[in-house]
Amino acid sequence: MFPTIDELYAYRKIVDNLFCELAHSMTVAELELMLSYRNSKGIASTKHLFNLLMHVFNHQTHHRGQVTTLLSQAGVDVGVTDLVAIIPNAVD
Repeated sequence: MFPTIDELYAYRKIVDNLFCELAHSMTVAELELMLSYRNSKGIASTKHLFNLLMHVFNHQTHHRGQVTTLLSQAGVDVGVTDLVAIIPNAVD
């Protein structure tokens, strides 16, 4: 889809902004709505929209971990990826 990393980065910024805009625009009542759907195997489910959105957000972490693993196996130093190491210390 993206021949260069710069093109992928530009698209990723657009998608991230869309997620932020969606999060800021939703009300608590909307997040509590029930959504019925069928998964790729045809299994029916009904879940709160909030939980489904959290899954979409969280699932990105899974794929980023896969990419990090592949890059590490290819000898690329991806740096520190543990969130706890990146979060600044609290100031008293």
